[in-house]
Amino acid sequence: MEDNLFKSFLFQSIIVPVLFVGIGIITNRLGRKDGDQNPIKNLWAVGTSILLMSLVATISDLGRISAPDLNILVWVVVFLFTLLVSLDFDRYGSWERDRDGNITAKKHLVKGIIAPNLIGISLFIAYRATV
Repeated sequence: MEDNLFKSFLFQSIIVPVLFVGIGIITNRLGRKDGDQNPIKNLWAVGTSILLMSLVATISDLGRISAPDLNILVWVVVFLFTLLVSLDFDRYGSWERDRDGNITAKKHLVKGIIAPNLIGISLFIAYRATV
């Protein structure tokens, strides 16, 4: 019975992504330097972490099957590509800017936190729905 719960679409598509978000937030919190004055909302910027964990889950699924599955291999490529784009955007495009156009220490709420998180979660749900 418990085995079926963990394999259920509901668990795989809702609980696992929520766990990914929670793990990402804790990881961000633990990665902060002592006395870090950056806004706490920056901890919620876990889209790249979600994509990284999704890539690892996909590679793990690929390793568990006996015959090559093109569908899972395509998802590995999708997650890898999206992860690299996310890393680039996280570094150069997700930060608020001051009046002079200089990057601040604050993540942009929509572009830096909400959109990347939703993209990561949505891709993982789409992956689970297709495998």
